[in-house]
Amino acid sequence: MSFSKKAFLNILIDISINFFFGLIVFLLLLVMIQTFSLSEDIINFGADTKTILQILFYISLSFLPIIIPMSFLFAVLMTFSRLNMESELIALKSLGLSHVFLFLAPFLFSIFCVFVSSNLSFHIAPWGQKKIAEIFKNLAQDRIKLNIKEGIFTTQFRNIVIYANKISNDSTKLSQLFIYSRAIKNEPITLTAQNGRIETSKNKDGSYGHIKLTDGHIHQSNHNAHTKVSFAENIVNLYDPVQATFGKKNIMSLSLTDLKSKLTNKDTKKKDLLKANIEISKRWALSFANIFFAFIGFGVATLVQRRQSKSNGLVVCVGLIVLYWVLFISSENLAKTEKLPVLTSIWFPNFLFAITGLWFFKRSTQV
Repeated sequence: MSFSKKAFLNILIDISINFFFGLIVFLLLLVMIQTFSLSEDIINFGADTKTILQILFYISLSFLPIIIPMSFLFAVLMTFSRLNMESELIALKSLGLSHVFLFLAPFLFSIFCVFVSSNLSFHIAPWGQKKIAEIFKNLAQDRIKLNIKEGIFTTQFRNIVIYANKISNDSTKLSQLFIYSRAIKNEPITLTAQNGRIETSKNKDGSYGHIKLTDGHIHQSNHNAHTKVSFAENIVNLYDPVQATFGKKNIMSLSLTDLKSKLTNKDTKKKDLLKANIEISKRWALSFANIFFAFIGFGVATLVQRRQSKSNGLVVCVGLIVLYWVLFISSENLAKTEKLPVLTSIWFPNFLFAITGLWFFKRSTQV
């Protein structure tokens, strides 16, 4: 096999440039979507610019293991589509450079992506998830008092609407309170009280907030019946970090060590064992997808008609990514329902892409 250091470096540089371009584009798209879903919490807790930038940074870390395979596929398709369109592939082959040599740069780059992606998946991304939860927990510490305004219906707490006719100067004492709570599904209740006090506390899970009511009534209507209960004291929870979306112990926030600990712990429930097995398989499968993307990206890009290469590169990339994620999500659902063994179902998309990639690669050698 002939070898040209200059040609190898040029291909590698092209792949690197396209990879980082794709990384930025895909990262911006996913971060924008995730930020939109968290925007309500960010606004409610009054996060400043510095805190918002920290949140965006940690969200980016969480998404990198997913984005790296996508960006790599984009890079391979765009690089070899350009080479094909400009007839550079033919020129390189005329110099005696084989298909195997041309594939060497994307293959080595895919190995690098596997290493980076796996380390991000098992160590950096879980750390980022934990930092996001920590930021939101800290934001809640002093925001409860600021959210309740005198003479205004406050809807910034989940499942609760609060109205206070009077609020003390230090914003801790409330008078003539009206509270509507949907904390229990299908059983909303209304509370009225003459007085209330805002109290906060903090433990290892984060900041808790509640209103301690005195001298009030609970009203509940159900099936055309109305119930009224009087109380001397009552407590209404405003914020509980364990119940909040960002406070839950998400399996994505578990590192490889944490996941292995779950698997070896005799007290771990069967359902949690299945989740841990699926999560480990998902992260490895997604990391090794880079290698299979190298084969299919190279094969498709070199087989596309030269005049259509440039226009079709991005379209093919999006189509392959969508197809892979549909298969990946479907295989995950099969694993969760235990219709197929975890390894068989989770690795099926990679196996399918590997077979398809090898077929395209073989076809491209015959052109």
